[in-house]
Amino acid sequence: MKKGEKFFLIVVGLIFFVSVATIAYWYLADSDRSSAEQLLMDPAVAGTSIEPGVQTVQKMLERGRKTVPIQQVVEEKDGYVCAITTTQYGPMSLKVKNGMIRQDIQWGSGTATAYILEQKVYRYSSQYGEWLVFDYDPQAEISVKQMTRGILSEFELLNKTVPENTLCVEAEVQESEFEFPADKAVDIMSLLNQVIQ
Repeated sequence: MKKGEKFFLIVVGLIFFVSVATIAYWYLADSDRSSAEQLLMDPAVAGTSIEPGVQTVQKMLERGRKTVPIQQVVEEKDGYVCAITTTQYGPMSLKVKNGMIRQDIQWGSGTATAYILEQKVYRYSSQYGEWLVFDYDPQAEISVKQMTRGILSEFELLNKTVPENTLCVEAEVQESEFEFPADKAVDIMSLLNQVIQ
């Protein structure tokens, strides 16, 4: 084979490879955008606290931002937003900044916002009309407990989500996303003791 023929075959091979890679990239990107769009049309998401997180993911994907694995989000815990289309409890959005985690989840027939800050989980209880606080272990299964049902620990984010249902992107997350009256949150056991007395 002549030198010119080899060069020609290499160029044709490179063009073929680049073409296939480009098509695969756009197919996967379209698939991710489609998943985000479908989630936004879900009645369980539209008009809820889950929706803004999903919209952020959709906007970042439309701008060409690539998805990142949930493992990276959980390890770094800074500057990511995720739309998780399916958990055993329903869809959710996840925002992380400076080690803090915010989850907007389905809660009964509505939605709830939960915060994981340091070694505590916080969520508002409409039943008690109070912010509740619980001890938090990143390796525990908290989603199965009655008072924290649907809230996923770091272990559960890694082990109870499916990669194709988890769209995470780098995004700027505002400090205001984590503003809630943490200092007024009450321990559920203290609250129950007050109710009993």
